[in-house]
Amino acid sequence: MATVRKNKVGNWEAMIRRKGIPTVTRTFPTKREADAFAADMESRIAKGKSVASPDSYTVGQALEEYAASIAVPVEVDGEITMKVDGRKAAYLNGLLPHFGEFSIGFLRAKHIKKFVDLMKTTPIPRPRHAKKAHPLYAGGQEKFYAVSTVRKFVYALKSALDHHARQHGYTYDPHLFADEKPAAWDNIRERRLEDGEQERIIDACRNIITRDESGNVVGKRNRKNGDLYAELVIFLLETGARLQEALLAEWNEFDIGNRTWTIPKPHVKTKQGREVPLSKIALGILETLSEKTGGKVRPFGHIPKGKAIFVTWKRICKDAQIDDFGFHDLRHECICRWVLRGGSDLQISKAAGHDISVMQKYASLRGRELLTFVDA
Repeated sequence: MATVRKNKVGNWEAMIRRKGIPTVTRTFPTKREADAFAADMESRIAKGKSVASPDSYTVGQALEEYAASIAVPVEVDGEITMKVDGRKAAYLNGLLPHFGEFSIGFLRAKHIKKFVDLMKTTPIPRPRHAKKAHPLYAGGQEKFYAVSTVRKFVYALKSALDHHARQHGYTYDPHLFADEKPAAWDNIRERRLEDGEQERIIDACRNIITRDESGNVVGKRNRKNGDLYAELVIFLLETGARLQEALLAEWNEFDIGNRTWTIPKPHVKTKQGREVPLSKIALGILETLSEKTGGKVRPFGHIPKGKAIFVTWKRICKDAQIDDFGFHDLRHECICRWVLRGGSDLQISKAAGHDISVMQKYASLRGRELLTFVDA
């Protein structure tokens, strides 16, 4: 039977005792929550379901079991080993020092809030192998976790606890993540290409530029894969695609006759495939690439993978004398141009793969760009 009573410190304790079943005990701040838990546990027992207690497990155990469940086989030195995606592993490992020793039953929303507040003011640690500040990365300037990154830590914790609870048949505090989910759009990017910046980027894609102390160009030499980088930049500006979608694109995704690009679900961050209309400029780039790529399955298959492309991009922006501009800003710029060309919210949201509310946040229109309808 279930017993609900007030303890010495003023909280309410729910205890469920049944013959042949381990005693389940949980503590709540209110009697209503304790009664609801007791009723739920008795219902689960009556239906023959598990009544395992979250007090029996630590968050560290949940993180470890979740990591094992999402690991994939990878061949290393001829042997198959299980490995977790590097970014997901970083989030899970980052949670361990803060929550690893916590009992899951003890964890409360106030602990999540304290973690979020701490992460917002925590400098991002420099890589352990970094011996000195790199000139391409703001000279070692101290950086802090973005709100969107903190949000990913919180979701990694929720995913781990949800998985562990399903596997062991218990429930944890339903209010744990109700209040503290940092808004994904607290820091809306408004960076757009200014006059002349696109031309400078394209030039720097194709050429390594040498300047004197005054910033004047004194020499240029061809950049390896320079034309391919230039074509990638223009392609992203014409299609509004994410970088990974372009790099993973295969020739069989393109319908040249109907001028569409069908991006499959596995290549999309949101796991929702979509069709992207291809402009005449985008078609011209694909035609050029088809002649250059030979037997490659992917149009941009010759571009280096992983960190190398971002290091090259930093060098391109440095040579072009452009600050604070990333690959994803090309997507923002494309959406803004679609809006200015008269595309409807529905058309643009479908092509970009976002709902209308998110697409509108991408469209950072300048005041002078709004003059076209003021004087119409």
